[in-house]
Amino acid sequence: MSEDHKWVAKIVERPKVRVAINLFSTILIGIYCSVIAAKIAPDGELDITRFNFSFTTVSFLVLFVFSVWLQLKIMNYDINVMSFLDDARCRAYVHKMKLDGMAAHIKSNPHEAVALDVNKVMKGFGAKS
Repeated sequence: MSEDHKWVAKIVERPKVRVAINLFSTILIGIYCSVIAAKIAPDGELDITRFNFSFTTVSFLVLFVFSVWLQLKIMNYDINVMSFLDDARCRAYVHKMKLDGMAAHIKSNPHEAVALDVNKVMKGFGAKS
């Protein structure tokens, strides 16, 4: 998560908060839908001319968009977490981070690249010679 969305990370990473927000938003969206439906179909007959952008309608739209946006954030978080359940993926990720760290170190200290023994590095990663 980026720096400007730390509050989203606090929501997404806590299952109880996720459930509470999902429950609360589902109930509110249901209430808003019922109110809007009652406004545009007061006698059970749809009268679309009665539709307007009242506080209820705008609140419904804002809550709906926020709810979908949050669900997408939660889904992306879950997908990222689930990808690390695979042992091979975790090992590959750790190796990549090690290589990225070594590359950054060599870029800042190019004179040390000459002394680097590639065979030792590869053995450190568990590669067979």
